[in-house]
Amino acid sequence: MAKIIGFGGGLPFFFCIILCELLVLKYVKKKPFSLPLALTNLQIGIGFFLFKLLFFGFYYYAYLFVYHLYHFFDFSSIYVDFALAFILYDLGFYWGHRFGHEVNFFWGGHVTHHQSEEYNLSVAYRLTWIGGPLVYFAFLPVALIGVSPKCFFLAASINSIYQFFMHTSLVKRYPSFLEWIFVSPLFHSTHHGKNEHYIDKNYGSFFTIWDRMFGTYASTDIVPVFGLPKAFKGYDPVKANFYYFGEIFANVFRMRPLNRLKLLFGKPSFHESSLKTDEDKTDIKRPISSLFYYAVFQTVFIMIVTSIYVHYFSEIKHIYTFLYLIWFTYSLSHLGRMMEGRRFPVIWEMLRLLVFLCTIFPLVGMVACSDTTLLYLGGFAFLFSLIHYLFIIKASVKVAWVRYVS
Repeated sequence: MAKIIGFGGGLPFFFCIILCELLVLKYVKKKPFSLPLALTNLQIGIGFFLFKLLFFGFYYYAYLFVYHLYHFFDFSSIYVDFALAFILYDLGFYWGHRFGHEVNFFWGGHVTHHQSEEYNLSVAYRLTWIGGPLVYFAFLPVALIGVSPKCFFLAASINSIYQFFMHTSLVKRYPSFLEWIFVSPLFHSTHHGKNEHYIDKNYGSFFTIWDRMFGTYASTDIVPVFGLPKAFKGYDPVKANFYYFGEIFANVFRMRPLNRLKLLFGKPSFHESSLKTDEDKTDIKRPISSLFYYAVFQTVFIMIVTSIYVHYFSEIKHIYTFLYLIWFTYSLSHLGRMMEGRRFPVIWEMLRLLVFLCTIFPLVGMVACSDTTLLYLGGFAFLFSLIHYLFIIKASVKVAWVRYVS
């Protein structure tokens, strides 16, 4: 199944493109950006790749089930089939995206993508880990029409790649005649704005026509201010994905039945106005610079191992995948809190690194190198990481906040 998705090589490739854009922003455009925020975006992106792989069976077999159960048309021409797949996928994306903004429970599965107060390619992969299955029903009518699964998933891949590049801050506009038809980076950047003018507007993924048809188009003449009206504080990827659901379920049972339905399926504005939640008192300290770079180093290792797991997903026993998922989510939460300036006892980091070493063993015999080499690399990663962390704890030198500002 991993071979179908082809994510194994895609993860490092797209992250290299993100890194190139960040370097251009710093050294060529001289634009400020938060390096810890960009790293958090990338960590969330690694989780998105992994969780999407786990959910791909649901996507694929749900579409296949509906398609084989009944479809209205059989398209003999592959060109007609693909053209319809591309157009109808984009229409399904529009409605799934719109549900993700206008239905509170679904917003919990999309809010992660809008938390960033900056806009660059790293935001493209600040994608929720569990939001996809919540709105996948918006695509199933495409199967009923008769679009083949092969063309549908090819169109989905092309659309996703296009959406990735729409998050760049290096290019803004297209020629005016193209912007009337196609989504541009400027058009999509306004969708991330928290300006009242842009709230719940410009949902389109490839074509702008759906926003014009269904009344959600907003002109792009106001400079967007990025982020959420109620800002999310912190660098913990796990909290970023699940805190909104926590807020909902912490309050749903204390409400009257009608208000429970509104809380779950009404607009997010009902959530903000009706719930009395404590103010976010998260104390984001200035992290030790060496702790931050340690988190970078660990994130690179996690990305490499996750890419290998994704590539060999169909050959790895499910129990190992499940255990790796637990270690993966704990590690990202651990590193995120570390970037918030929190240090952890050496014993906890040692245990996390030992489990990391154990994740190498299910890959023995699969990776295109000798088993001994793979274990040596794992041992080196463990020892280097442990010595590095011991040095950080011992030094405890406080350095100013790491932020690239010209």
